[in-house]
Amino acid sequence: MIKNIVEWFLSILFPQRCLSCLSYILPQEILCHSCISHIVLRNDFVCATCGKRIPPTHTEATCHRDSFLLFAATDYGIKQSRDLVYALKYKHIISAASYISFLIKIALQNSKINVHSHFVVIPIPVSPEKKHSRGYNQAEYITRFFVERIQQGVNFSTKILFKKSGIKSQIECANYKERAQNIHNGFFVKNTDEIFGKTVLLFDDVFTSGATMKEAVKTLKRAGARRVIGIVFAKA
Repeated sequence: MIKNIVEWFLSILFPQRCLSCLSYILPQEILCHSCISHIVLRNDFVCATCGKRIPPTHTEATCHRDSFLLFAATDYGIKQSRDLVYALKYKHIISAASYISFLIKIALQNSKINVHSHFVVIPIPVSPEKKHSRGYNQAEYITRFFVERIQQGVNFSTKILFKKSGIKSQIECANYKERAQNIHNGFFVKNTDEIFGKTVLLFDDVFTSGATMKEAVKTLKRAGARRVIGIVFAKA
């Protein structure tokens, strides 16, 4: 009772605003209805190398042998999508991760892909330095919320894939070549028995050049994963 009164009083003093357009919204919301309507969800997989669309009925292979399947819930070109990611990564608004996970869940359901208990679900890790400075890994939050939402008993772990120390941020690199060189051999795997011969769903917030996820996929496959599917909220 007292908690509800306090929350009501705070909502009067500090009303909730939409993360994107700053219009007033209900306390439990994060975007206004107008901004939500601008986020168009996708339901197709693509080849991570060339971007060719791959129907859900043909997701056992990609058009490039050394590539992997990528699923992006929406496009990073949409302002509201960018605002959600920015709020999570740079404003420490963790509720954005919850809403992002909800949108990923809806998009995956529309694709007719069933996330089940035989999959291993892991987030792209950040370096120890980045986690210390930011205080958390945004991809881990997205993945945790997603696993809680689907309730399928999937094997979720943050103790498999790790990022090495001393790697500079990818945003400091001028182009794809620099990004690929910067992240080369930047990951390592522990507890390989948990992924050996299995399908891994590898989660991240955004797929831009793809250098980071491609290196992580190679690392997981070398460690024995049968197949790796990249799952991101938005693709640039």
